[in-house]
Amino acid sequence: MERYNARNSDLAGTRYSGASHQIIIIKEAQDFKDYSNLVNYAKNPTATTLLLLCHKQGKMDARTTFFKALKEKATIFESNKIPDYNLLDWVIKYLHPKNYISNQMHCSC
Repeated sequence: MERYNARNSDLAGTRYSGASHQIIIIKEAQDFKDYSNLVNYAKNPTATTLLLLCHKQGKMDARTTFFKALKEKATIFESNKIPDYNLLDWVIKYLHPKNYISNQMHCSC
């Protein structure tokens, strides 16, 4: 598992060899001051990438360009609070039965 920050926004458009899908988890997303690095991705999301933004307090600001692009092109899902140590397991258990993900994945946090 690798860790990335907002400067690694090109990561969402990258696919790892041997992995049919990837999950990118951005923890502490409420600390982002500028989502401009991710706006281009939000306007043209990759079908094999699940971009998960974790906010610890409140919700994303729906007035931002990034949120509007996501809302237009992607599915926005809100859940109850999930502890960090359970996050990846929760995502896999939630999405696998719905056939959104396969057994071959690459996860970047």
